[in-house]
Amino acid sequence: MTLKNISIFYGGVGSVPRPGQPGLGDLGKVPECAARYPQGSMFGVLPSWGFYCRHAEGIKFDNVSLRVQDQDYRPALLCDDVRDIKLEGFHVGSAGSEPVIVLNDVVGAKILDRAAPSGASTIIKTMGSTRNVDLPH
Repeated sequence: MTLKNISIFYGGVGSVPRPGQPGLGDLGKVPECAARYPQGSMFGVLPSWGFYCRHAEGIKFDNVSLRVQDQDYRPALLCDDVRDIKLEGFHVGSAGSEPVIVLNDVVGAKILDRAAPSGASTIIKTMGSTRNVDLPH
């Protein structure tokens, strides 16, 4: 699946998590809801503000731009249990206190450009059994 020529401008939920809002240590608490049609309201606040990819394979982001209006502590992209993801022309215009991109239990990631937005503490964080990540030099 290719997500191409997308621009998202999001309001943000604040610079720190409020009670009940997830952090990177809470990935196991996001409900699966596999038997129901996915709607944003069924999951509550997710652990990323731009894209949250879970149990997916073969995703390509091509010319995707993300920006948050105010502040959001969460990563812009979080991939959890993903195989073969490619980021080409993936631009994030703002960052919170978490890394911009988080890869958890990802096998096969190719990130062709990774310019850091202003204020980013970390661009990419790998967690779990993430392996085979190809980053530009």
